[in-house]
Amino acid sequence: MGSFDVYCAFCSGSFTGAEIGCRSKSQRKVRERYIANKIKELKEEKRQAERKAEACPSSKEPETNEATEDEQNDEREESKDVEKGKISHAEKEEEEVVEEQNEAENEVLEEAAEREVDDMELTEDSDGEYSYDRELVTRDSVRWLSALHFLGNWSPAPGASRAYISGEGRYDDYVSIPLYAPGDDPEEPINVFWYGRISQFMAVYWLSDYDDGEAAFPFHWCCFEILLKVITGLTDWRRIDKDALYNVLLGLTPHKYGNSLEIDYGMIMGADQHWASIPGEEYLVAHPTIIPRFEESLRNSITERTFKGAPPHLHLANKVKHDPFSKLPYDLLYSVLRYLPGQSVRALMIASWPAYNATRHPAFWKQLIRWDMPWFWELNMMIEEFEDLDYKNLYLWLDKATTPTYAMAGPFMGVANRRRIWGACTQIAERYIMAQNAAHNTIDEDPNVLLEQNGMEQLPMVAYPQPIMNIRNLSRQWVYTLREANSQPAQLSAIWTHEGYLMGMGVQFGSNRRVFGHASTPNGVRSSVVSIPRYNWIKGIVMYMPEMDLYASGGRTGAVGFDIIFDNDKKFSVGATKGNRRPFMVSDGYYLVGLVGQTGEDGIISRFGLVECSPPNRSNEFYLKDARPVPSADHPFGEKLLWADGVMDLVISNDPHSKKAPIWRHPSIQVLPSSRVEDLGYGEHVPGDLVPYKLIIWAKSDEDLRKVTRITVCTKQYFTIFGSINCVLGMRAGHLDHSSGLRTKKGRYTGSRDEYDAESVHGHLCHFDIDGPNGEYVAGIDVAMGKIVKAIRLRTNKGREVCFGDPDQDNWEPERAAEGDIFVGVALAF
Repeated sequence: MGSFDVYCAFCSGSFTGAEIGCRSKSQRKVRERYIANKIKELKEEKRQAERKAEACPSSKEPETNEATEDEQNDEREESKDVEKGKISHAEKEEEEVVEEQNEAENEVLEEAAEREVDDMELTEDSDGEYSYDRELVTRDSVRWLSALHFLGNWSPAPGASRAYISGEGRYDDYVSIPLYAPGDDPEEPINVFWYGRISQFMAVYWLSDYDDGEAAFPFHWCCFEILLKVITGLTDWRRIDKDALYNVLLGLTPHKYGNSLEIDYGMIMGADQHWASIPGEEYLVAHPTIIPRFEESLRNSITERTFKGAPPHLHLANKVKHDPFSKLPYDLLYSVLRYLPGQSVRALMIASWPAYNATRHPAFWKQLIRWDMPWFWELNMMIEEFEDLDYKNLYLWLDKATTPTYAMAGPFMGVANRRRIWGACTQIAERYIMAQNAAHNTIDEDPNVLLEQNGMEQLPMVAYPQPIMNIRNLSRQWVYTLREANSQPAQLSAIWTHEGYLMGMGVQFGSNRRVFGHASTPNGVRSSVVSIPRYNWIKGIVMYMPEMDLYASGGRTGAVGFDIIFDNDKKFSVGATKGNRRPFMVSDGYYLVGLVGQTGEDGIISRFGLVECSPPNRSNEFYLKDARPVPSADHPFGEKLLWADGVMDLVISNDPHSKKAPIWRHPSIQVLPSSRVEDLGYGEHVPGDLVPYKLIIWAKSDEDLRKVTRITVCTKQYFTIFGSINCVLGMRAGHLDHSSGLRTKKGRYTGSRDEYDAESVHGHLCHFDIDGPNGEYVAGIDVAMGKIVKAIRLRTNKGREVCFGDPDQDNWEPERAAEGDIFVGVALAF
């Protein structure tokens, strides 16, 4: 769709300034005609809407009236009297304002109708349709539009907070904001990481690869101050939770290539693909907080209009036969009126005598000014200067004068723009407050746990030692609708102990936060946050667990980091990403909808699993009762193992630029199932579930198979009370270098240590030569396993075999490759 402008998150206003018309008479005529036609158009739209409303039949039947015809006629006459009284006293105040506006509109229409504009002159100065009136707007008055800041998110930030407020910048096309100066926020990356770098380009509103997937939300500082006043009553940005605000804005982000939030900013015709300076919308670029000489003008207007005293009281209660509002107590009626806009208050006063009577007291209108006009802080300070004001007339006049209206002019343009921005910020503030309340009230456990106790014990371990006291079974639904999983951006957070072990994981869609495990961060606890882009939900989580000495008592480990695997196979790492890896993947054709697991008294997650659900058929919603923990039986054997640190991802093809994939999700290499290592009987019993597997690959392709010339194994003899045993400690492959014709070693020895030479471990190297260049390859593998790898026996397609380790074994497990497949390595737990 080409380039486009993006707009302020809080006002949807321009960052590119404004076009101001010249003093040309023809251009002025064009603007006046444009405004006149637009006023006609808007009036016609309003009339059509009213006709459509009148054409809709009322679904409510009239109440039965058993009075005589004379009584009914009397009531009609009395009703007319009441109406006259209400109209004369409730509408009289606004007649002057209405007449003034009608006169202004008629004057514009008459002037446009009377003028004969030459067609050639109109064509020459047609820019009048796309420029503001220079009598209302000046270059200095719109200078504030070009200065912007943004709220960003920096996932690698070292502190607890990831969100930051940038310094001042300038807008530069639809995805970039070059910064010119650092701001005051200590979390801003330009201060923390870039050491004085003065330019940074950020993707705005939508998540992309342009800036590591982090979206930014641009704003004018004065509009941000209005949001701060809505939320806190002050303009100090340090009083808000930036991370919570960022999450709220992320939840209001439109589809990709959006240019503002999905909230109601009021009627704005100029916020198109590119900002258009529409005549009649000058109030949209009026500064909302700095209005020169406005207080003086407002004070003079109040004095000149002589809002003194109150209108005479009417006594018409005896003429009202029936009014449902008469049954409401005053305090309840006041509560209702408090939430009504000024226009609705006037309508209710005309429709109901009890409402009119309840609102005739000056104290009510004075309070209503504070309730309904919190954005009018100049007025709220000024009214205390006057005595015996007619607050009702003052309220009705100012409500009309400050209503954002097309073609408005005069001293109230800035306040009208502020009122519009206040309404937009109120929508953001409501979600922010909900998010704050949810953060304090979040529960970390759903009422219906998916697995019983025996089922929980089948979940993979992600911590050791396992808890023995205060064990809690947890489950948490993360996604409730297909729309959330498919098209809504989210934030994923992780909670860690002061030692770095995982205590909780949560996702947040807008203001809705759903946490598995711990939800808060008390002293000593830290958190991590990562953005989840829309249209790219999670399909897997890979946990990282530090290596521990399996033979030593007091060994300890736990999840210290994880990779998030997205639907597009990209990943994002959170926390420490070094150590053994345990994959958790969603079944093909299913959606990740939640988590399940266990914690102990220390709060550390000890067992972990994913909850998945098939796509809804008719309903758009996922239900926890229809979900299931990911069944291990349906998944590749490689996903069930704990993989040792150092097991690298493997290339997918021989292409030098080939992508890589982990062994448990490799498209052409699969791990065949075998028995697991038994519990180790040294000191405390370490379950086989926590014994890591190491990978020995001697060929990744057909070309590699033709290079294999030798497989070498390091063995060592141990003496036990049951006699001596010859154990396998490591393995390595040798390859032929075709360029030199020499045999080369393929990597290091892989085994129970990082690398071997026979002397360092007092072991023995056993070699098995393979004629790979002439088509010989490993066709069968037998393994004898117990608490350790006792022996490995290899057989080739040419009938040769070798046994590494003690050949006298009773528990050989033969492995055969499927037809058409060839063995390319082994995965062993040492």
